[in-house]
Amino acid sequence: MKLLTFLILLFYSTFTLSKELNIGVESGYPPFSSKDINGNLYGFDIDIAYTICQEMGIKCIFKEMDFNELLPAMIDGKIDLIVASMAKTKEREEKIDFSIAYYRAKPVVIGKMGTFYSGKNFFINKTIAIQGGTIQETYAKNLSANNTKVISTSTFDESVNLLVEGKVDAVFGDTLSAFFFLTENGNGDKFEIIGNLPDIPNSPDVSYAYIGIQKNNKELQRKVNDIIQRIHQNGTLGKMSRKYFPFEIY
Repeated sequence: MKLLTFLILLFYSTFTLSKELNIGVESGYPPFSSKDINGNLYGFDIDIAYTICQEMGIKCIFKEMDFNELLPAMIDGKIDLIVASMAKTKEREEKIDFSIAYYRAKPVVIGKMGTFYSGKNFFINKTIAIQGGTIQETYAKNLSANNTKVISTSTFDESVNLLVEGKVDAVFGDTLSAFFFLTENGNGDKFEIIGNLPDIPNSPDVSYAYIGIQKNNKELQRKVNDIIQRIHQNGTLGKMSRKYFPFEIY
């Protein structure tokens, strides 16, 4: 009995004893996660990850991958956290746990300036780009009846580049990534948010971003939630968001 108790305590304290936190991130989603000319990761999500590690007194080990690779990596035990602006869905909750929300955004459609957007009918015979693995991609796949061509990309950057090059009619994204795209390189002179995505539930699970956490790691989940609450209340979260936006995003 004593041996069993020891093994149980050892299992649940493994993370607590660790001095490193393996964090899954992507690098093509400005201003949340990008790379500078020296190959260093930076952005709002990266700042959040560093803050969590700092508050816990441990080292961040970033595991960079495409967005659609993050969930499988966590299921396989390769990462402890996903800090990649991930929305919470019922399907994802069956596989991993989530923190409380750390920012909010709404799914939108980005297109050429002056485009007439008529909701779902707009996508008939259109070509759209969407980052793979996102909730917007799930929606896009339901447009096949409209003879819509869907191009799934590894990053949001790749999606908007296709729009700039005239290879797609629209891009699915969210209000914050769209804001950043439209304020860079004069893109706002040629493109705009042409509308909201129809038929995506307007719920907190869709409109907010969460940190993914390994299933049933309640201790890690509690610590991450405590840190998010603390940096929100003391103003740190607001200061971090204003590095990238002229407003707070929590």
